[in-house]
Parts: sequence; structure tokens; C-alpha cells
Amino acid sequence: MLTDLQIANNALGRLGCERISSLEDNSKRARLVNDFLESSRKVTLEMGPWDFATTRVQLSSIGTPAFEFTHQFEVPDDHIFIIKEYNDEEYKVEGELIFANTDTLLLVYVYEIDEDVKRSPNFDKAWYLNLAAEMAYSLTQNNSLKDSLMAEAELLAPRAMSYNAKGSTPTEYTIDTFLTQRL
Repeated sequence: MLTDLQIANNALGRLGCERISSLEDNSKRARLVNDFLESSRKVTLEMGPWDFATTRVQLSSIGTPAFEFTHQFEVPDDHIFIIKEYNDEEYKVEGELIFANTDTLLLVYVYEIDEDVKRSPNFDKAWYLNLAAEMAYSLTQNNSLKDSLMAEAELLAPRAMSYNAKGSTPTEYTIDTFLTQRL
């Protein structure tokens, strides 16, 4: 698992830029790293249900919405995206609220991680590729390099998810054929 500084320096290295000695350096490179480090981590977390960033929660209703659903819940502060809802209820996320027709909501979701969470090497690589892509134009004025790094990160994600899934029983997904059937 790489530190935030190592993620930053791997990204800078992919751009052919000089490395930084600290995230607090007073250089253009360090300022750009600090501008994009958090957002690139969140983008990488959104690539899939990473085991190390998954948690379970039971939410209790905090009230009744104006219409459509019978209960509302607060979205957890560290929420990135919901993987599964275990009540078999329809739900809808709107801003900082989740609406559903149950008084208790059972969720599995990907949460915002920090530097101390033990991550997979594939996640770290996807993260520094995303970070490099974010900084590419500012540091190199090369749009094709940015596009290439984004494409590499997107190609890495399915492989990373494959390695990520090896620690669990395979999940069976139901495919809704409504959109694929001819009328």
C-alpha cells in the first residue's frame, strides 16, 4: 500500500515530472497534487465495489418525505456509492437523503477512505493513473497524454475488480431484460 506522497510521486513520474519531497512543498507540482489528490481517489473508488472500502450499515428513518416514499434516511457522511440495498425495497438517493418504503434500511456501500486504509496494489495504480491524468495538461500541456492515462486507468479497473472479487463468493446479478426485448 502506497502513501499519499508515493501516489503523488508515481503520478508525477508517469508524467515525466520531477518528484516532490512532501505534499506541503511550495511548488506547482505539489499544489496540483493537493488540488487533485482527493478527487482522483474518489473517482477511483467509484470505479467499483472495492472490498477494502466496503461497509455495511443499518439506517433508521429520520422522518417522512413529502410524497412518493414513506421514510427518509440520511446518507452516511463517508458514502461514495451504494452497492446493494438488502430490504428488497425501491429506494432513491437525492442529495443527502435516501427515500424508501421501510423504516429501517440495510445497505452495503463504498465509503470514503483515508491514507490509513489498507488498499490493493491495483487500486493504488488506478488511483495514481487517475491523478496523473488530472494533472497531465497542467504540467505537460499534452492532451493526448491525459487521454492515454485515463484510458489506461479505465482498462485497469476491470482487472482490478477481478482480483478484488477473488476474496468473496461470486455475486449473482439479475439482468433486467426489459430494455433488451423487442416490442
